[in-house]
Amino acid sequence: MFQYFLSWMLSTALILSLSLVAPGGEAQDKHASQSGTVQSSGNPFDRFEHFSATLSGGLGRDHDRKIFRSEKLMRLDFADHYRVTDMEEPATWGVFQDRCAKFPMPDAGTWPFFGLREYQAEHSVNPAIPEKETVDGHVCRVEHLTLARKKPAPSTIKMKVWEADDLQGFPIKIEVNNIQTGRQYSITYTNVSLERPDAKLFDHPTKCDSISKPQPKEAARSTRKHAKAVAKPSTTSGQNPAK
Repeated sequence: MFQYFLSWMLSTALILSLSLVAPGGEAQDKHASQSGTVQSSGNPFDRFEHFSATLSGGLGRDHDRKIFRSEKLMRLDFADHYRVTDMEEPATWGVFQDRCAKFPMPDAGTWPFFGLREYQAEHSVNPAIPEKETVDGHVCRVEHLTLARKKPAPSTIKMKVWEADDLQGFPIKIEVNNIQTGRQYSITYTNVSLERPDAKLFDHPTKCDSISKPQPKEAARSTRKHAKAVAKPSTTSGQNPAK
């Protein structure tokens, strides 16, 4: 399983490198921007510094993945290990019962709380749909975001966000459309708590095997090899074998 983790992290590096940017010039969105827009800079989700939730979907195609955030640290639980990402470094530690590995990349499940600080955000409400919708029992404000950057590579991401009124606007559902790559996917967060998680959840050994950051071609080869070797990745959440 440890070898599976190494292969998974190589795949994660490829996902992050190819999903957020694309080669060539900046693509043009075919849809006109909505009226009543507000501009802002930085990650629009930065204000949610402390929470716990269950993640499904996203870049890593997670399913019922238990996640936690406390300021710059995020944790994701897996069946046989857990991962802690320092979003400032950035780096991820995979902690097993008898070993650990440090990888110089964030876990895919930390997005969009990681990875959007270089973007300019345009906020708007789509007048063609109701202002309020109910998702998973939460009354939500529906907002449309356009996130764009020019450096280090042009990138434009469209989001439709459901912000729960009773959770201080926490995004319990996000539909993502990467204009450059054409990739579309959804992210949902359930069982959300805005309480500060226990600090011990983010503990990891001080000494771990260090894994160098792969180049895109290397990560692509690992992804193809991993797809042939592993028919179905582990998706069980909520277990913490490394106490």
